Amino acid sequence: MFLRFLTRVAGVSTLVVGLLTGVVVGTASACQCLPGGEPQRYARATHVFAGSVISKVYESPSNLRYTFKVGDVYKGDVPDVVVVGTYGETSACGLVYLQVGDEYLMFTTLRGDSLRTGTCDGNRPASLGPPVTEPTAVAASAGVAPCDAAVA
Repeated sequence: MFLRFLTRVAGVSTLVVGLLTGVVVGTASACQCLPGGEPQRYARATHVFAGSVISKVYESPSNLRYTFKVGDVYKGDVPDVVVVGTYGETSACGLVYLQVGDEYLMFTTLRGDSLRTGTCDGNRPASLGPPVTEPTAVAASAGVAPCDAAVA
């Protein structure tokens, strides 16, 4: 009977620990984005430009720096070569999937004296064209767009 009690208590403890782990890990490791589509992301950004990645350097496990050769500038004053920082982990909304040599449309924010970005900021391949700065009739009627965190 005592063994049956221990088995039941152990089973409940395992269930509780499992549920708590799911809650803590599930909420702590998820990247959550503000609602809105590209016009809202453009409005939130301080600098928007198209550029080719010329280097990708992990300065630490939590900090990644991209260097871009800048092409078209759509918003802000961006030099010909610029460094953009991001978190080094996707769980912290870090933009870790950009590839050296590829060209992207970058939505960045000036923080202190450096530009920062993340997966929620709207970065995408530059081949898809210039940034959308005004909502279209179709997009406006569709409501709030989800955050697309990955670039194909």
